[in-house]
Amino acid sequence: MATYLNDISPLPTIININKTPYITIAKGVRSGSMELRHALTALTLLSRKILTNTTNTNKISPLEGAWFEEDQSAHSWEESLLGKMMMQQPTFVTTKIFHSAKNSVLSNLTDPEIRSYINKASLNVMEARFVVQMLHIGPYENEPPFLKEMINYAETQGFIPTSNIHHEVYLKDIRTVSSDKYETILQIPLQKNNNPMGLATVL
Repeated sequence: MATYLNDISPLPTIININKTPYITIAKGVRSGSMELRHALTALTLLSRKILTNTTNTNKISPLEGAWFEEDQSAHSWEESLLGKMMMQQPTFVTTKIFHSAKNSVLSNLTDPEIRSYINKASLNVMEARFVVQMLHIGPYENEPPFLKEMINYAETQGFIPTSNIHHEVYLKDIRTVSSDKYETILQIPLQKNNNPMGLATVL
């Protein structure tokens, strides 16, 4: 699994994450919504089926989400976000292994809501990338100042964000702990800043 789960700091840190396969749900969800919980259930079922079919363990990776601010008129920052949920997979997982697990899960599942999310699941590969990351403890609505701190730190190291999307890795199950105990790895994908002084390009 990627090193970002092994070396987590409460301070901004820039790391290089290797090329990684993920199962992704192709449906946007809101933070704290029932749709997010359906996505979590679907990803958990698929990931466990893959592991039990191919290994002697069923210890799955944490839930992850890619978020962007869709509605700036929303009542709160958290309500403005739209995200896609995903779960990291072992590097040996192929499209064939994924579809075999998907068909197996669907054949034994009657819940129409969860079936719809599993039908929207696909196996994708996230290319190697630089990110700035830090560990955040507490409610999600407290994250914006930390995301700004991460961007400021990255800029001092010669990087800028690749987009307005930030990534979150959930180390605690939100269904079982209170919000003050949430542990989230915040990540912002980066690219090298080739124009650090903000100079206009002369053609």
